[in-house]
Amino acid sequence: MPVTVKIRLGWNAEHRNYMDLATAIADGGASAIGVHGRTREARYRHPADWDAIGELAAALPIPVIGNGDLLFPHEVHERLSATGCAAVMTARGVLIKPWLFRELSIGYWDITAEERVDIYRRYVELARRHWGRAPRPVEPTADSPAVAPSDAAAQDGFDDHARARLREFLRWHVGFWVRYVPRRPDGTWPTMQGRATFEPRSSLEALLSRTDDAAGDYITDELMDGGGLSNPPAPGAVATEPEVTAAG
Repeated sequence: MPVTVKIRLGWNAEHRNYMDLATAIADGGASAIGVHGRTREARYRHPADWDAIGELAAALPIPVIGNGDLLFPHEVHERLSATGCAAVMTARGVLIKPWLFRELSIGYWDITAEERVDIYRRYVELARRHWGRAPRPVEPTADSPAVAPSDAAAQDGFDDHARARLREFLRWHVGFWVRYVPRRPDGTWPTMQGRATFEPRSSLEALLSRTDDAAGDYITDELMDGGGLSNPPAPGAVATEPEVTAAG
């Protein structure tokens, strides 16, 4: 059974022990090692240190998988080429842009708001299948014939519990989706560390770029219920985000 290990560069800037730790992991028989190019203390406030990841890729006898700040396809290709990593992995990048993997094949996709919503609706469709519970089959008897479920929710098993669980996850994802910013008009690229703004090209794109809670809740509920996202609320004064994004 292959065993892989993922590490950071260390606990803080004064204790970057990634080389000693990675060497011990390789000596211990791991099949590959994933490296997130930050210390634990740094959180997401600073760019990932891909030079350190490349240092490990050159020194270790096992494959190294690099991780950190991959948001656009050219960044993936450049990091692979520059570091000699066997592969890369992404977390926040693909939470913000679920279409990132497609871009690795077709190049940068100047995606429209409508195309983004199609992807988000697909997420909801798959999530309904995941959280829904198929009704238990009841064998008919002479005294108790089979009775068909009386409503659509019962038929697909998408009950109140399933709805609550889906909404929890969907609202969390919306908090990432609204952070997407396209390539700038001058050809430069937004970064993970900066909360860049841009001029929306449509009213729907403006809605999808809002980070206030009123918009996040509205987008969530409209996607849940198949709404058209055509009557957004006024901007709210409160904007909260998951703890994982609060640091940057």
